[in-house]
Amino acid sequence: MKPFAAIAAVLLFCTSAYARTSYEFDWVGGQPGYAGRLFLDAPAKTSGTTADVLGGFVESPTFGHSAFNATTASNFGPLDWTTTGFINLRLSWSNGPTQARAYSSFVGGTDGVTFDTDSTGSWIFAGASVPDAGSTFAFSVIAFLGMLAFRQARTVNRTA
Repeated sequence: MKPFAAIAAVLLFCTSAYARTSYEFDWVGGQPGYAGRLFLDAPAKTSGTTADVLGGFVESPTFGHSAFNATTASNFGPLDWTTTGFINLRLSWSNGPTQARAYSSFVGGTDGVTFDTDSTGSWIFAGASVPDAGSTFAFSVIAFLGMLAFRQARTVNRTA
C-alpha cells in the first residue's frame, strides 16, 4: 500500500504544478517589428529573480525571435513589477550566438557588437492565465487511471 500512497502524492504534486497560474506582461505600443511577452509567477513583486520568470520571448527586426531560456537567464539589476507594469526589468538570456535582453523601457537583442532597441513601447500587464479546469481535471483522471492500471498489474504479477 505504501507505493500506491507515494504515487498518489506524486500525482497530487504534478497536478498542482500543472495548474499553476501565470501572469502575462506584453510589449505594446512600440515600433513595428518589436514584440515581447513575459510570463511571471506573481502579479506583483519586488526584488524578483529569473526564477520568477516562467517563460516568454522578445523579438526585434535585427535579431528576430528569442524564446526565454531559463538555463542561461540572468537578471543584472532589480526585477520589480506591479499590475501596472514593470518598475525595473533587466533580464538577459542566450539562445545560441544571440544574447536576448528585456528591459523596462525597451526590448531587443545583441550579438555582442550591436544593440537593437525600441524605447517607444512599454511592458503592460495583460492578465492572469489560469489553466483550464477541464484540462486539469482530465489530466488528473488520466493519471489516476494509470495508477490503477499499474497497481492492478503489480497485483497480477504477485499472484502469478
